[in-house]
Amino acid sequence: SSASVAAAVADGAVHLVDGAEAVRIVGPYYACRAALVLAPGGELVVFGGLPAGDPGDRERLVLLAERAARLVCDVPPAKRLEDELEVLEAVRAVTMVSADSLPAALGAVAECAAAALSCEFAAVATVPRDGADMVYSWAGPGWSPAREALVAQAAASLIARRAELPLLTQDSAAEDAVLALEGFEATDGITAIQALPVGADPVAVLFVAHASTVPRGFTLLCRRVAGAMADAAEVVVRRAIAQERLAAENSELARRVETDALTGVASRSWWEERLAREPAGGAGPDRFWSVVVVDLDGLKQLNDTRGHGVGDELLRDCARLLQRTCRAGDHVARIGGDEFVVLLQDAGSETAARWFSRLLDAAQEQRRTADDVPMTFSSGWGTTAPGASLYDALAQADERMYEDKRSRRRQLAAVRSVG
Repeated sequence: SSASVAAAVADGAVHLVDGAEAVRIVGPYYACRAALVLAPGGELVVFGGLPAGDPGDRERLVLLAERAARLVCDVPPAKRLEDELEVLEAVRAVTMVSADSLPAALGAVAECAAAALSCEFAAVATVPRDGADMVYSWAGPGWSPAREALVAQAAASLIARRAELPLLTQDSAAEDAVLALEGFEATDGITAIQALPVGADPVAVLFVAHASTVPRGFTLLCRRVAGAMADAAEVVVRRAIAQERLAAENSELARRVETDALTGVASRSWWEERLAREPAGGAGPDRFWSVVVVDLDGLKQLNDTRGHGVGDELLRDCARLLQRTCRAGDHVARIGGDEFVVLLQDAGSETAARWFSRLLDAAQEQRRTADDVPMTFSSGWGTTAPGASLYDALAQADERMYEDKRSRRRQLAAVRSVG
Protein backbone atom coordinates (compact mmCIF):
# COMPACT_ATOMS: atom_id res chain seq x y z
CA SER A 1 0.00 0.00 0.00
CA SER A 2 1.08 3.63 -0.45
CA ALA A 3 2.16 6.01 2.28
CA SER A 4 -1.06 7.97 1.71
CA VAL A 5 -3.20 4.92 2.53
CA ALA A 6 -1.17 4.20 5.64
CA ALA A 7 -1.59 7.84 6.78
CA ALA A 8 -5.35 7.72 6.13
CA VAL A 9 -5.73 4.58 8.23
CA ALA A 10 -3.66 6.16 10.96
CA ASP A 11 -5.73 9.36 10.90
CA GLY A 12 -8.93 7.36 11.14
CA ALA A 13 -11.01 9.86 9.16
CA VAL A 14 -9.82 12.27 6.44
CA HIS A 15 -6.28 12.48 5.13
CA LEU A 16 -5.37 15.23 2.66
CA VAL A 17 -2.64 15.05 0.03
CA ASP A 18 -1.58 18.44 -1.30
CA GLY A 19 1.70 18.80 -3.18
CA ALA A 20 3.33 20.37 -6.18
CA GLU A 21 4.13 17.02 -7.85
CA ALA A 22 1.96 13.95 -8.41
CA VAL A 23 2.49 11.10 -5.94
CA ARG A 24 0.92 7.66 -5.73
CA ILE A 25 -2.32 7.87 -3.79
CA VAL A 26 -3.47 4.25 -3.91
CA GLY A 27 -2.87 1.35 -6.29
CA PRO A 28 -2.15 2.73 -9.75
CA TYR A 29 -3.55 6.21 -9.11
CA TYR A 30 -1.36 9.30 -8.87
CA ALA A 31 -2.39 12.90 -8.08
CA CYS A 32 -1.11 16.19 -6.69
CA ARG A 33 -4.21 16.77 -4.52
CA ALA A 34 -6.61 14.19 -3.08
CA ALA A 35 -8.62 13.34 0.02
CA LEU A 36 -8.56 9.82 1.44
CA VAL A 37 -11.59 9.15 3.62
CA LEU A 38 -12.37 6.16 5.81
CA ALA A 39 -16.11 5.48 5.58
CA PRO A 40 -17.94 4.24 8.70
CA GLY A 41 -18.08 0.74 7.23
CA GLY A 42 -14.29 0.57 6.93
CA GLU A 43 -14.10 1.32 3.19
CA LEU A 44 -11.41 3.72 2.02
CA VAL A 45 -12.74 6.25 -0.50
CA VAL A 46 -10.45 8.53 -2.49
CA PHE A 47 -11.63 11.91 -3.78
CA GLY A 48 -9.45 13.43 -6.48
CA GLY A 49 -9.57 16.59 -8.53
CA LEU A 50 -10.00 18.75 -5.44
CA PRO A 51 -9.72 22.54 -5.72
CA ALA A 52 -6.79 24.30 -4.12
CA GLY A 53 -7.04 24.99 -0.42
CA ASP A 54 -9.11 23.21 2.22
CA PRO A 55 -11.62 20.73 0.69
CA GLY A 56 -14.39 22.01 2.98
CA ASP A 57 -16.44 20.30 5.68
CA ARG A 58 -14.65 17.07 6.63
CA GLU A 59 -17.80 15.60 8.13
CA ARG A 60 -19.48 16.09 4.76
CA LEU A 61 -16.59 14.20 3.10
CA VAL A 62 -17.21 11.29 5.46
CA LEU A 63 -20.93 11.24 4.55
CA LEU A 64 -20.08 11.37 0.85
CA ALA A 65 -17.61 8.51 1.30
CA GLU A 66 -20.26 6.41 3.04
CA ARG A 67 -22.69 7.07 0.20
CA ALA A 68 -20.08 6.26 -2.45
CA ALA A 69 -19.24 2.98 -0.70
CA ARG A 70 -22.92 1.96 -0.81
CA LEU A 71 -23.32 2.87 -4.48
CA VAL A 72 -20.20 1.20 -5.86
CA CYS A 73 -21.03 -2.37 -4.90
CA ASP A 74 -20.82 -3.91 -8.35
CA VAL A 75 -19.47 -3.14 -11.83
CA PRO A 76 -22.30 -2.26 -14.26
CA PRO A 77 -22.75 -4.64 -17.23
CA ALA A 78 -22.00 -1.83 -19.68
CA LYS A 79 -18.63 -1.27 -18.03
CA ARG A 80 -17.85 -4.99 -18.08
CA LEU A 81 -18.66 -5.14 -21.79
CA GLU A 82 -16.52 -2.08 -22.46
CA ASP A 83 -13.60 -3.70 -20.64
CA GLU A 84 -13.98 -6.95 -22.59
CA LEU A 85 -14.02 -5.07 -25.87
CA GLU A 86 -10.83 -3.24 -24.87
CA VAL A 87 -9.11 -6.56 -24.16
CA LEU A 88 -10.29 -8.02 -27.47
CA GLU A 89 -9.13 -4.99 -29.43
CA ALA A 90 -5.67 -5.21 -27.85
CA VAL A 91 -5.43 -8.91 -28.69
CA ARG A 92 -6.60 -8.27 -32.25
CA ALA A 93 -3.91 -5.63 -32.73
CA VAL A 94 -1.20 -8.09 -31.69
CA THR A 95 -2.47 -11.00 -33.76
CA MET A 96 -2.56 -8.77 -36.85
CA VAL A 97 1.20 -8.11 -36.60
CA SER A 98 3.03 -9.08 -39.78
CA ALA A 99 6.68 -8.23 -40.31
CA ASP A 100 9.60 -9.19 -42.55
CA SER A 101 12.02 -9.95 -39.72
CA LEU A 102 12.08 -11.00 -36.09
CA PRO A 103 13.23 -7.58 -34.77
CA ALA A 104 10.46 -5.90 -36.80
CA ALA A 105 7.85 -8.29 -35.37
CA LEU A 106 9.06 -7.67 -31.82
CA GLY A 107 9.01 -3.93 -32.42
CA ALA A 108 5.46 -4.09 -33.77
CA VAL A 109 4.28 -6.03 -30.70
CA ALA A 110 5.99 -3.47 -28.45
CA GLU A 111 4.24 -0.63 -30.28
CA CYS A 112 0.87 -2.39 -29.88
CA ALA A 113 1.46 -2.83 -26.16
CA ALA A 114 2.53 0.78 -25.66
CA ALA A 115 -0.57 2.02 -27.53
CA ALA A 116 -3.09 -0.29 -25.83
CA LEU A 117 -1.78 0.44 -22.34
CA SER A 118 -1.01 4.15 -22.96
CA CYS A 119 2.54 3.45 -21.84
CA GLU A 120 5.55 5.62 -22.46
CA PHE A 121 7.79 2.56 -23.05
CA ALA A 122 7.41 -1.09 -24.11
CA ALA A 123 9.90 -3.78 -25.10
CA VAL A 124 9.88 -7.43 -26.17
CA ALA A 125 12.89 -9.76 -26.02
CA THR A 126 13.20 -13.41 -27.07
CA VAL A 127 14.47 -16.12 -24.73
CA PRO A 128 17.77 -17.49 -26.13
CA ARG A 129 17.49 -21.16 -27.10
CA ASP A 130 18.84 -23.67 -29.63
CA GLY A 131 22.03 -21.65 -29.94
CA ALA A 132 20.19 -18.45 -30.92
CA ASP A 133 21.04 -15.17 -29.19
CA MET A 134 18.50 -12.89 -27.52
CA VAL A 135 16.76 -10.56 -29.96
CA TYR A 136 14.90 -7.51 -28.70
CA SER A 137 13.10 -4.43 -29.90
CA TRP A 138 11.36 -1.57 -28.15
CA ALA A 139 9.05 1.39 -28.58
CA GLY A 140 9.37 4.62 -26.62
CA PRO A 141 6.56 6.97 -27.58
CA GLY A 142 6.98 9.03 -24.41
CA TRP A 143 10.21 7.98 -22.74
CA SER A 144 13.55 6.48 -23.74
CA PRO A 145 16.34 4.94 -21.66
CA ALA A 146 19.57 6.84 -21.26
CA ARG A 147 21.42 4.24 -23.34
CA GLU A 148 20.27 1.59 -25.80
CA ALA A 149 22.33 -1.02 -23.94
CA LEU A 150 20.10 -0.61 -20.87
CA VAL A 151 17.17 -2.16 -22.79
CA ALA A 152 19.19 -5.29 -23.60
CA GLN A 153 20.49 -5.40 -20.02
CA ALA A 154 16.98 -5.13 -18.56
CA ALA A 155 15.65 -7.74 -21.00
CA ALA A 156 18.42 -10.18 -20.08
CA SER A 157 17.66 -9.66 -16.38
CA LEU A 158 13.96 -10.41 -16.90
CA ILE A 159 14.74 -13.48 -19.01
CA ALA A 160 16.87 -14.79 -16.15
CA ARG A 161 13.85 -14.26 -13.82
CA ARG A 162 11.21 -15.52 -16.27
CA ALA A 163 10.09 -18.24 -13.84
CA GLU A 164 8.96 -15.42 -11.47
CA LEU A 165 6.91 -13.53 -14.06
CA PRO A 166 4.55 -11.71 -14.10
CA LEU A 167 6.05 -9.01 -11.88
CA LEU A 168 4.58 -5.59 -11.16
CA THR A 169 5.79 -2.43 -9.47
CA GLN A 170 3.18 0.31 -9.08
CA ASP A 171 5.61 2.77 -7.50
CA SER A 172 9.21 2.66 -8.68
CA ALA A 173 10.20 5.02 -5.84
CA ALA A 174 9.05 2.55 -3.18
CA GLU A 175 11.77 0.84 -1.17
CA ASP A 176 10.02 -2.54 -1.52
CA ALA A 177 9.68 -2.37 -5.34
CA VAL A 178 9.74 -5.97 -6.59
CA LEU A 179 10.79 -5.00 -10.10
CA ALA A 180 13.83 -2.73 -10.11
CA LEU A 181 15.84 -2.65 -13.33
CA GLU A 182 18.90 -0.51 -13.91
CA GLY A 183 17.95 2.40 -16.13
CA PHE A 184 14.24 1.87 -15.43
CA GLU A 185 13.92 3.26 -11.91
CA ALA A 186 12.28 6.31 -10.37
CA THR A 187 15.49 8.30 -10.73
CA ASP A 188 15.36 7.55 -14.48
CA GLY A 189 11.82 8.91 -14.76
CA ILE A 190 9.87 5.63 -14.45
CA THR A 191 6.85 5.57 -12.12
CA ALA A 192 5.53 2.04 -12.70
CA ILE A 193 6.67 -1.05 -14.59
CA GLN A 194 5.39 -4.56 -15.22
CA ALA A 195 6.91 -7.58 -16.94
CA LEU A 196 5.09 -10.60 -18.33
CA PRO A 197 6.04 -13.93 -19.92
CA VAL A 198 5.13 -14.46 -23.56
CA GLY A 199 3.83 -18.03 -23.48
CA ALA A 200 3.52 -20.61 -20.70
CA ASP A 201 7.02 -21.85 -21.52
CA PRO A 202 8.21 -18.33 -22.28
CA VAL A 203 9.47 -17.78 -25.77
CA ALA A 204 9.94 -14.09 -24.93
CA VAL A 205 9.30 -11.47 -22.25
CA LEU A 206 7.24 -8.29 -22.53
CA PHE A 207 7.83 -5.32 -20.24
CA VAL A 208 6.02 -2.00 -20.23
CA ALA A 209 6.47 1.16 -18.18
CA HIS A 210 4.81 4.43 -17.28
CA ALA A 211 7.03 7.48 -16.99
CA SER A 212 6.88 10.53 -14.76
CA THR A 213 5.75 12.67 -17.70
CA VAL A 214 2.25 11.25 -17.00
CA PRO A 215 2.64 9.53 -13.61
CA ARG A 216 0.32 6.58 -13.03
CA GLY A 217 0.37 2.86 -12.45
CA PHE A 218 -1.38 -0.17 -13.94
CA THR A 219 -5.06 -0.74 -13.15
CA LEU A 220 -6.60 -4.21 -12.98
CA LEU A 221 -7.90 -3.67 -16.49
CA CYS A 222 -4.43 -2.66 -17.69
CA ARG A 223 -3.02 -5.82 -16.19
CA ARG A 224 -5.68 -7.91 -17.91
CA VAL A 225 -4.96 -6.23 -21.23
CA ALA A 226 -1.20 -6.72 -20.83
CA GLY A 227 -1.65 -10.40 -19.95
CA ALA A 228 -3.93 -11.02 -22.92
CA MET A 229 -1.50 -9.28 -25.26
CA ALA A 230 1.45 -11.30 -23.93
CA ASP A 231 -0.50 -14.52 -24.51
CA ALA A 232 -1.49 -13.46 -28.04
CA ALA A 233 2.08 -12.42 -28.83
CA GLU A 234 3.35 -15.99 -28.37
CA VAL A 235 2.03 -17.08 -31.78
CA VAL A 236 3.43 -13.95 -33.42
CA VAL A 237 6.88 -14.36 -31.88
CA ARG A 238 7.07 -18.10 -32.57
CA ARG A 239 6.06 -17.52 -36.18
CA ALA A 240 8.65 -14.76 -36.57
CA ILE A 241 11.36 -16.99 -35.06
CA ALA A 242 10.42 -19.83 -37.41
CA GLN A 243 10.47 -17.50 -40.41
CA GLU A 244 13.86 -16.11 -39.37
CA ARG A 245 15.26 -19.62 -38.98
CA LEU A 246 13.84 -20.68 -42.36
CA ALA A 247 15.29 -17.59 -44.02
CA ALA A 248 18.70 -18.34 -42.50
CA GLU A 249 18.54 -21.95 -43.66
CA ASN A 250 17.54 -20.88 -47.17
CA SER A 251 20.35 -18.34 -47.23
CA GLU A 252 22.85 -20.98 -46.11
CA LEU A 253 21.53 -23.42 -48.71
CA ALA A 254 21.84 -20.76 -51.42
CA ARG A 255 25.36 -19.98 -50.22
CA ARG A 256 26.31 -23.64 -50.41
CA VAL A 257 24.81 -24.01 -53.88
CA GLU A 258 26.65 -20.91 -55.06
CA THR A 259 29.96 -21.88 -53.44
CA ASP A 260 32.35 -24.56 -54.64
CA ALA A 261 32.87 -26.84 -51.65
CA LEU A 262 36.46 -27.74 -52.50
CA THR A 263 37.98 -24.35 -53.27
CA GLY A 264 35.60 -21.87 -51.59
CA VAL A 265 35.17 -19.76 -54.73
CA ALA A 266 31.86 -19.40 -56.58
CA SER A 267 30.35 -22.52 -58.11
CA ARG A 268 29.28 -23.42 -61.63
CA SER A 269 25.66 -22.84 -60.50
CA TRP A 270 26.57 -19.26 -59.57
CA TRP A 271 28.25 -18.72 -62.93
CA GLU A 272 25.29 -20.11 -64.90
CA GLU A 273 22.90 -17.96 -62.88
CA ARG A 274 25.10 -14.94 -63.62
CA LEU A 275 25.03 -15.71 -67.33
CA ALA A 276 21.25 -16.17 -67.24
CA ARG A 277 20.87 -12.61 -65.96
CA GLU A 278 22.51 -11.20 -69.08
CA PRO A 279 20.26 -8.77 -70.99
CA ALA A 280 19.14 -9.99 -74.39
CA GLY A 281 20.64 -6.94 -76.11
CA GLY A 282 24.09 -7.43 -74.63
CA ALA A 283 26.30 -4.73 -73.17
CA GLY A 284 25.53 -1.05 -73.45
CA PRO A 285 27.99 1.52 -74.82
CA ASP A 286 29.35 2.37 -71.35
CA ARG A 287 29.29 -1.14 -69.88
CA PHE A 288 32.32 -3.40 -70.11
CA TRP A 289 33.00 -6.78 -68.55
CA SER A 290 35.97 -9.03 -69.10
CA VAL A 291 36.17 -12.79 -68.65
CA VAL A 292 39.32 -14.82 -67.96
CA VAL A 293 39.32 -18.61 -68.37
CA VAL A 294 41.98 -20.70 -66.59
CA ASP A 295 42.40 -24.44 -67.23
CA LEU A 296 44.89 -26.33 -65.05
CA ASP A 297 47.27 -28.49 -67.07
CA GLY A 298 47.85 -32.12 -66.19
CA LEU A 299 45.36 -32.37 -63.33
CA LYS A 300 44.09 -35.83 -64.36
CA GLN A 301 47.62 -37.21 -64.65
CA LEU A 302 48.48 -35.71 -61.26
CA ASN A 303 45.41 -37.34 -59.68
CA ASP A 304 46.33 -40.69 -61.24
CA THR A 305 49.99 -40.63 -60.18
CA ARG A 306 49.99 -38.67 -56.91
CA GLY A 307 46.42 -39.09 -55.69
CA HIS A 308 43.37 -36.85 -55.57
CA GLY A 309 44.53 -35.21 -52.32
CA VAL A 310 47.48 -33.64 -54.14
CA GLY A 311 45.25 -32.66 -57.06
CA ASP A 312 42.71 -31.07 -54.71
CA GLU A 313 45.41 -28.99 -53.05
CA LEU A 314 46.57 -27.79 -56.46
CA LEU A 315 43.01 -26.70 -57.23
CA ARG A 316 42.85 -24.79 -53.95
CA ASP A 317 46.21 -23.16 -54.71
CA CYS A 318 44.92 -22.02 -58.09
CA ALA A 319 41.73 -20.62 -56.54
CA ARG A 320 43.76 -18.71 -53.94
CA LEU A 321 46.05 -17.32 -56.65
CA LEU A 322 43.09 -16.04 -58.67
CA GLN A 323 41.39 -14.51 -55.61
CA ARG A 324 44.62 -12.86 -54.51
CA THR A 325 45.05 -11.29 -57.94
CA CYS A 326 41.43 -10.07 -58.19
CA ARG A 327 40.22 -6.57 -57.43
CA ALA A 328 37.31 -5.70 -55.16
CA GLY A 329 34.10 -6.51 -57.02
CA ASP A 330 35.63 -9.19 -59.24
CA HIS A 331 34.46 -12.80 -58.99
CA VAL A 332 36.18 -16.19 -59.28
CA ALA A 333 34.21 -19.35 -60.04
CA ARG A 334 35.15 -22.98 -60.59
CA ILE A 335 33.10 -24.09 -63.58
CA GLY A 336 34.63 -27.51 -64.24
CA GLY A 337 36.88 -30.13 -62.71
CA ASP A 338 40.04 -28.25 -63.65
CA GLU A 339 38.62 -25.01 -65.05
CA PHE A 340 38.10 -21.60 -63.46
CA VAL A 341 36.57 -18.40 -64.75
CA VAL A 342 37.25 -14.87 -63.49
CA LEU A 343 34.67 -12.11 -64.05
CA LEU A 344 36.34 -8.70 -64.10
CA GLN A 345 33.81 -5.98 -63.35
CA ASP A 346 33.94 -2.69 -65.30
CA ALA A 347 37.05 -3.83 -67.12
CA GLY A 348 37.62 -3.03 -70.77
CA SER A 349 40.23 -4.68 -72.97
CA GLU A 350 43.15 -2.56 -71.71
CA THR A 351 42.29 -3.18 -68.04
CA ALA A 352 41.75 -6.89 -68.71
CA ALA A 353 45.08 -7.18 -70.56
CA ARG A 354 46.95 -5.58 -67.64
CA TRP A 355 45.18 -7.80 -65.14
CA PHE A 356 45.89 -10.89 -67.25
CA SER A 357 49.57 -9.96 -67.38
CA ARG A 358 49.68 -9.63 -63.58
CA LEU A 359 48.05 -13.05 -63.27
CA LEU A 360 50.71 -14.67 -65.46
CA ASP A 361 53.48 -12.96 -63.47
CA ALA A 362 51.96 -14.14 -60.19
CA ALA A 363 51.64 -17.69 -61.52
CA GLN A 364 55.27 -17.66 -62.70
CA GLU A 365 56.41 -16.46 -59.27
CA GLN A 366 54.35 -19.18 -57.59
CA ARG A 367 55.93 -21.85 -59.84
CA ARG A 368 59.43 -20.65 -58.86
CA THR A 369 58.64 -20.83 -55.13
CA ALA A 370 56.62 -24.09 -55.23
CA ASP A 371 57.99 -26.74 -52.87
CA ASP A 372 56.12 -29.66 -54.36
CA VAL A 373 53.78 -29.43 -57.35
CA PRO A 374 54.30 -26.44 -59.64
CA MET A 375 51.17 -24.89 -61.11
CA THR A 376 50.80 -24.59 -64.84
CA PHE A 377 47.67 -23.62 -66.71
CA SER A 378 46.33 -22.57 -70.05
CA SER A 379 44.40 -19.32 -70.07
CA GLY A 380 42.71 -16.69 -72.18
CA TRP A 381 40.60 -13.59 -71.81
CA GLY A 382 37.80 -11.79 -73.61
CA THR A 383 35.93 -8.51 -73.23
CA THR A 384 32.37 -7.49 -73.95
CA ALA A 385 31.88 -4.92 -76.67
CA PRO A 386 28.86 -2.64 -77.16
CA GLY A 387 25.97 -4.87 -78.12
CA ALA A 388 27.88 -8.03 -77.11
CA SER A 389 27.31 -10.14 -74.01
CA LEU A 390 29.24 -12.18 -71.49
CA TYR A 391 28.62 -15.20 -73.71
CA ASP A 392 30.62 -13.49 -76.44
CA ALA A 393 33.41 -12.58 -74.02
CA LEU A 394 33.45 -16.16 -72.71
CA ALA A 395 33.67 -17.56 -76.24
CA GLN A 396 36.59 -15.22 -76.97
CA ALA A 397 38.33 -16.22 -73.75
CA ASP A 398 37.80 -19.93 -74.51
CA GLU A 399 39.24 -19.52 -77.99
CA ARG A 400 42.36 -17.85 -76.62
CA MET A 401 42.66 -20.45 -73.85
CA TYR A 402 42.52 -23.35 -76.32
CA GLU A 403 45.06 -21.61 -78.54
CA ASP A 404 47.31 -21.24 -75.47
CA LYS A 405 46.84 -24.96 -74.72
CA ARG A 406 47.70 -25.95 -78.32
CA SER A 407 50.77 -23.71 -78.23
CA ARG A 408 51.96 -25.36 -75.01
CA ARG A 409 51.51 -28.81 -76.52
CA ARG A 410 53.50 -27.80 -79.61
CA GLN A 411 56.27 -26.43 -77.42
CA LEU A 412 56.31 -29.60 -75.33
CA ALA A 413 56.40 -31.77 -78.45
CA ALA A 414 59.29 -29.71 -79.83
CA VAL A 415 61.26 -30.12 -76.58
CA ARG A 416 60.74 -33.88 -76.63
CA SER A 417 61.79 -34.03 -80.30
CA VAL A 418 65.02 -32.20 -79.56
CA GLY A 419 65.64 -34.39 -76.53
